[in-house]
Amino acid sequence: MPRGSNLTDAVFERRHRWIVNLLVGMTLLTLPYGISQGMPLRHAPMVVWLPIVLLIASRRMRTREWRSVLTTLGLFGSASVYVYLAGGATESHFAYFVLVGVISLYQDWRPFLVGVGVVLVNHVLFGLVMPRAVFEPTPGVDFTMSMTLKTAALHTSFLLASTVASLVAWKASEVQALTDVLTGLPNRRRMTDQLDRIISYGSEPGIAILYLDLCGFKKINDVYGHEAGDQLLVEIADRLRQLCRHDGFVARIGGDEFAVVLPATNQAGALDAARRVAETCALPIAVDDRCVRITASVGVVVLTSCDLVNASEVLRDVDLAMYHAKNEFGDTGGFTVFCADMRDRARADFELELDLATCVQNNELFVVYQPIVDMVSSRIVGAEALVRWRHPTKGMIGPDVFVPLAERTGAILDIGRWVLDVAIQQLSVWDDSLDLCGSPQLTMHINVSTNQLRDASLLTTVRRALELAEIAPSRLVLEVTETALLGGDSDLIALRELKELGVRLALDDFGTGYSSLSHLAHLPVDNLKIDKSFTDDVPVGPNRSLMAGVLALAGQVGMTPVVEGIERFEQVRDLLAMGARFGQGYFFSKPVSSRTFVEQMIIQDRGHVAAAVITESALSA
Repeated sequence: MPRGSNLTDAVFERRHRWIVNLLVGMTLLTLPYGISQGMPLRHAPMVVWLPIVLLIASRRMRTREWRSVLTTLGLFGSASVYVYLAGGATESHFAYFVLVGVISLYQDWRPFLVGVGVVLVNHVLFGLVMPRAVFEPTPGVDFTMSMTLKTAALHTSFLLASTVASLVAWKASEVQALTDVLTGLPNRRRMTDQLDRIISYGSEPGIAILYLDLCGFKKINDVYGHEAGDQLLVEIADRLRQLCRHDGFVARIGGDEFAVVLPATNQAGALDAARRVAETCALPIAVDDRCVRITASVGVVVLTSCDLVNASEVLRDVDLAMYHAKNEFGDTGGFTVFCADMRDRARADFELELDLATCVQNNELFVVYQPIVDMVSSRIVGAEALVRWRHPTKGMIGPDVFVPLAERTGAILDIGRWVLDVAIQQLSVWDDSLDLCGSPQLTMHINVSTNQLRDASLLTTVRRALELAEIAPSRLVLEVTETALLGGDSDLIALRELKELGVRLALDDFGTGYSSLSHLAHLPVDNLKIDKSFTDDVPVGPNRSLMAGVLALAGQVGMTPVVEGIERFEQVRDLLAMGARFGQGYFFSKPVSSRTFVEQMIIQDRGHVAAAVITESALSA
């Protein structure tokens, strides 16, 4: 039998609106039909008052149940009036059978049973009391009790047949609405209903919910096609179903995401189940005559009898845990247990995402500049522009927090355009301020993300900013990550267009990504910024010889190396000995405001530059 009450609010509203319109139409047609059947006009209020009252009452009700029940009473009331006006004509009774199918659209037992009950009462009770108003009389034959019962039984049999047909269609629709077509597993709605029932009944020692996402599934679709992807999903579903056949159930949430619900499970059992799920998904799968492997990121939530939650809240939490597992383990797969801090961080991130969308318009961003120094002459030759965010209520927010959020939400495009405009204009201001000091022309280094490279307006933005500031393109150095350089053809095309404009490119944080030394010669970059992790091992450390090799190779392939993260004099001394010339780090200066940067340049030109270097040299001698 159908379970009932499975329609979403949106679907219920659409169907209810249609059924209400049907009731209005039936009520409006009752009057002309009655008049055509010879009904006196003074009797008109008697045949329409009940449907109208029920229709008005249903509109005032707040709950779905009362609205559907009152509308159902109105429909069958109108049908009864129609049968009465038709003199009980047999064909008029078919309205009842049609309406039984109509109210089954509610997929709710309450209006359905009310409708069937009204028909039964009308046929049996009223049929016995006033048969001529319910059943069509046979000319010359008076109604007897046996004839009335026989006619009522015949009509009831038709009603039961109509009811069975409606129930079968209702059940089929319900199964389709609650089952994933591809895998045959319960879908999200059915799983939510089942989980709510399990939570309401309680389960000792607890209830475990696992939420898993298949890592690398998109590659399967891209390489082998969606049919192969569907084949893989069916295999994963069968494995999970087999794994949980005795102590839980599995549902497909959507796409490549599944959920496993395990009643009567404690945390130790949940972790063991998560491990088995991850291992099961990692087993080889035959796809398109090839054997492929896939991993799963699994989030885990364990409920106890004290947890007052519903299924929607549980799914929210376990989904958060799954994404933490995805971020922590990447494509290797793994599992993470939910903790309340995840929810707090997610809420904080969401609030920051909303604020990021307006931080440029609200003038909450500012740029600081870290000098890039020629270590041979101890002169500042450039600056790296670094964006900072002064939040109106949360204070200073570090770039390690808001930049990843901006990348994920797309806000990095607006922020990046703003930084380009501000930093390039600042370079023009410095030219005017430092012209009398005889300082060399500075270069401006600006970080550009992969999302910005894929923005079709980047080239236009850079060209316009350079033209407005009257800055030569060669004085702008755009720093990109290895991910961008090793990306698709569109990324490389964007880089070549920037190079054709005359802008220089730098590979940022070299040593933290995927590039090998042999790839350097093939990369379309001018500068190689060597990551701080290499610098930390200078002058002594396991990577000291590697630093020397990178510096030598960069020179051989025509790149200018810039060493990042210099913090001590010994590092400057050894890097100079290795052949490095340009450096950047706290030893020279922290990121500073534009005004402080100008002051440093003026001090440099007065002969007081690198006082710390001179002092350290004297002490070491």
